[in-house]
Formats: sequence, structure tokens, C-alpha cells
Amino acid sequence: MNDPSYETINVQKKDIVAGDTTNILNTFNQFISSPETALSWREKVDFTIDGYDYSPKRLCEIPKVRSFIIKLDKQFPFWFFFLTKQTHGLTFVAHCFLPPFTTMKKREKDIPSWCENLLARWYPPMNQICDWIGLPEHEIKAMSERSAYYLLFGPQYKLHQAC
Repeated sequence: MNDPSYETINVQKKDIVAGDTTNILNTFNQFISSPETALSWREKVDFTIDGYDYSPKRLCEIPKVRSFIIKLDKQFPFWFFFLTKQTHGLTFVAHCFLPPFTTMKKREKDIPSWCENLLARWYPPMNQICDWIGLPEHEIKAMSERSAYYLLFGPQYKLHQAC
């Protein structure tokens, strides 16, 4: 799917195996080169991993992938600001923070605290960028709501599309 409303950024398997975030971090850091650039990329990035197409595990259950995402998150925690809410890229990143290999029943029980933790983790960096670019409060609120609803319902849930 080639949707012109967002750009897909791919991480290569070789970088994940090496635990090397340099390439993707260089790309992501371009998004914050200026307030104007950051604003132009707001919620317009999809995030994917290449090279694991034939793995029987979900990406978020592969230890090297999880470690890579957690390391990247420490270096660039601006997921809510830059990642589109139209695809599963943000879902994948978020699922890397769920406890791995749990039963569905346990996972369902963990969802509220997991959402709460991710909101607490990713709202401050989102707000930092919003303050830096001077985004109006009503737009910050709408993006915050889209991010929360996305975590709960995924990309199929549409909220404040006009914002």
C-alpha cells in the first residue's frame, strides 16, 4: 500500500541483529532538524522492520527486535508525534513493551497498565515537540486523544479526523 499521506521508514534486519540504531536514528533525527521540519512530519511516518517475513513469531516477540526497539525508544521517544495512526507501525512499537510470551488472558489483564505506562512514557516527548514547534493546545489535545484511542483500538479507530 502506497499512501501519499505518510512515508514508510524501514529498519533492516542487519541493524537489528547488530543492535545498531545509527541508521534509523540518523533518519529520525532529520525530523527534528527544525520546528518546520518536525511539523511537516507530524503523524506522517510509518515504521516497519524488514527481513523477518518468514519468522513464525510476531516481530514483537523476537528478543533482538524487542531490544532494538527499546534501545531506539530511549534515543528517540517521539512515536506519538511522528508515527501515523493509520497503519500498524505504532502498534508494533507499542507491543514491544508488552511482556513477551504471555497468555491472551494475562495479556488482556495487562492492557490497562500497559496503556497507562506507554501514555506516561510517550506523552512527555510528544508534548516537548509540540511546545517546541508552538502547536496550539487544541491540536495537542486532539493528537493526544488519537494516540490514546490508537493504543486501545488500533489504526481502524478514527477519532478527530478533521483535526
